[in-house]
Amino acid sequence: DHGELENNFHTISTYWSNHLGIAVSPTDVAVMMCLLKLARIKSNPGHMDNWIDGCGYLACGAELTGDQ
Repeated sequence: DHGELENNFHTISTYWSNHLGIAVSPTDVAVMMCLLKLARIKSNPGHMDNWIDGCGYLACGAELTGDQ
């Protein structure tokens, strides 16, 4: 839905790096998005989308490392 994984996460990492003033990698994006989903799970553990998306972000991070 959001284009190529590598391009999308690279764009997000560039924006976050500029905003925060520190280097943020595409794999950092995957971890941070998973943490966002974990925070949502804390407030609403019954919402299955957060569990599924969290797993998806971790899988994206694995794919980005190229160690498959």
